[in-house]
Amino acid sequence: MLENKSDVEKNASEQKCCGKVPVQNMGGVILDIDGTVLDSMSIWQDAGVRYLASQQIEAEPGLAEKIYYMSIPEAALYMRTRYGLEQSVEEISQGIKDVVRDFYYYEAPLKAGVKEFLQKMSDRKIPVVAATASDEDHLEHAFIRLGVSQYFKHIFTCAQAGAGKQSPAVYHMAAGYLDRNPEELYVFEDALYAIQTAKLAGYHTVGVYDEESKEDQEMIREEADIYMESFKEADIFFK
Repeated sequence: MLENKSDVEKNASEQKCCGKVPVQNMGGVILDIDGTVLDSMSIWQDAGVRYLASQQIEAEPGLAEKIYYMSIPEAALYMRTRYGLEQSVEEISQGIKDVVRDFYYYEAPLKAGVKEFLQKMSDRKIPVVAATASDEDHLEHAFIRLGVSQYFKHIFTCAQAGAGKQSPAVYHMAAGYLDRNPEELYVFEDALYAIQTAKLAGYHTVGVYDEESKEDQEMIREEADIYMESFKEADIFFK
């Protein structure tokens, strides 16, 4: 018997994580990539530091935090001024973009349990597509390197949709491609705002833990229909 409110809340949380999902009722899966499928969010903090290192310059402590919310040109201008770089803002911007590209091409790893999840979805003939804010070319190279490209029917980008994930446009593009209604599809996301967007648009939502969004985990647990610490818990879809 549950003795108090905290026990009730804990039990509800466990059911949300570990309850069974009728996989035969899934019309398809829409996967966010950065922070959900790939352990890649760190590059957006590290790109400036890595670029400076390529120029044999040691970054100041806290640089990543200073430029995290800047656009690439804004970060390039800051670094050019702060470090007296000879390159133009345009050249520095391109250098930062090259750092990001190389990370996806050669480094970005899959998060734990992802490949096994994709294989099981493939075995059950449940289509999987990507919905991402990243560059399609970057992801294509990462998927080939990691041996998972065959599992994705298509990659949809926010650039193609003309809006970020504050809008459901990229999810609707994916739904149209799959020829399914939102209520037939499951959207996997690590970011609170994206989960809220997808849920409001009528999609089933699955929250996936990522270190970058750890401060939002309590709200993500509340907002998402299903919550997983990692894809190692994805057996709930196959029991």
